[in-house]
Amino acid sequence: MRKPIIQMGYVTKNFEESLDFWLNVVGAGPFYCADFATTDQVYRGASANAHVTVAMGYSGDVQIEIVQQNNDSPSAYTELYTLGRKIPRGGLFHHVMLKHDDYDAAYQGYLAAGATRCFDAVVPGVGRFCYLDTKDMMDCFVELLEVSPPFDAACKKMREAHRDWNGRDPRRPYESLFA
Repeated sequence: MRKPIIQMGYVTKNFEESLDFWLNVVGAGPFYCADFATTDQVYRGASANAHVTVAMGYSGDVQIEIVQQNNDSPSAYTELYTLGRKIPRGGLFHHVMLKHDDYDAAYQGYLAAGATRCFDAVVPGVGRFCYLDTKDMMDCFVELLEVSPPFDAACKKMREAHRDWNGRDPRRPYESLFA
């Protein structure tokens, strides 16, 4: 079963600087920005409460996600900061998201291959997602998102916006994807 990479995610402590890098240096965009408060968060077996600001946009057919955590809750986002890595302008490479047909089967497949559970949560109106710790395998996390028609529709609109983008209105509210 093919599981193509559809997203590359970066964490940052300077959201605007990272967003500017991806917009002005790489040429990705436009980016759709939102504050996300996911539910049912579990980080390394303990309840968590990470609150994040996220920007998602495309560079070609790959979605770029920039994440800044806005509180001190332990999470998969802040975990990389403790490794002593310098955070580049565009953000610190954090994860790849894989497309799949079956969330539970993909999750179990990674665990069987040696990944460990890191972070599980639910995006209201979208579904479950996780970061599996695959740093020993590929130096980043793997993100899985439950098969979700709302997310798939939003991604399609973001891809189309990127293909037709003239550089105007580079920062857009995520909610505008559903207007």
